Amino acid sequence: DDPGIEQSLVQQQQRQLEQGMPPVPELHPLVVDDTVLMRTTRNLLAVDVHTGKRLWEVPVDDPLESLLQSAPEDQALQAQSQHLRLTVGERVLQDRTFGTLSSDGHQVYAIEDLMPSTSMMNARQLVRRGVRIMPGQPQPYNRLTAHEIRTGKLKWHLGGPSDEFALRLAETFFLGPPLPLQGRLFVLAESKDEIRLLAIDA
Repeated sequence: DDPGIEQSLVQQQQRQLEQGMPPVPELHPLVVDDTVLMRTTRNLLAVDVHTGKRLWEVPVDDPLESLLQSAPEDQALQAQSQHLRLTVGERVLQDRTFGTLSSDGHQVYAIEDLMPSTSMMNARQLVRRGVRIMPGQPQPYNRLTAHEIRTGKLKWHLGGPSDEFALRLAETFFLGPPLPLQGRLFVLAESKDEIRLLAIDA
């Protein structure tokens, strides 16, 4: 819906073609029974595989989205907005952490709060460019969510900041959605400068 984001995606695709890289989106749909699960830059949604009817959608809890919606008035803010739109292009074409989903047949698992850019690496790149997206440094955490496939209802979530509303495994950066196996979820995560393999009850 945003012409600036659309233009950034075209530019990013062209850049990857020039570098000999296929501009294949990293937003991977997942089929579970008769439901296609997918995410866009704005939401996580489920579609009936036979009819194409949208069954439910959940807005992505992403601070980048609210930053893009703010109306820049001066040149500095316009430059920042342009960098943010470029970041959305990088997310769509390069960020597997954001674009990959997993499921155990009952719930769909996704990574949220990847802020403000597609990854920790890209966040650092934006800081080096002089783009100040939020006060302080890029956050070293994100959030693992579990939504019920039938309804889209949020069943639980882990991670996030260690504030007064802290969840379990606060200050953890999940490196991707989990591998479901025999009622458990196995996921790689970074916590306190260590990469760990976590086993979580689904």
